[in-house]
Amino acid sequence: DSKFKIQNIDKEQLKIFATSGLSMNSVGENIYISFSEKEDYTNMNFCCTTIQSFSSWGRNRKNINKLINQIEESLII
Repeated sequence: DSKFKIQNIDKEQLKIFATSGLSMNSVGENIYISFSEKEDYTNMNFCCTTIQSFSSWGRNRKNINKLINQIEESLII
């Protein structure tokens, strides 16, 4: 479970805004996910920004990895 909290979903523009909570290294992150449809595939853009911190301490990479793992697990039959 990524523990992302969805704040807003814009189905028309294919955008999601989510947040992650407090941790030992951060007061949280804003997570922006957008999708663009191409001819035969869908592109996902993932942007994670820390709140009131100069460094993510690797948490941004962990967030994208959690999301990718959850997507992959959901595709397994």
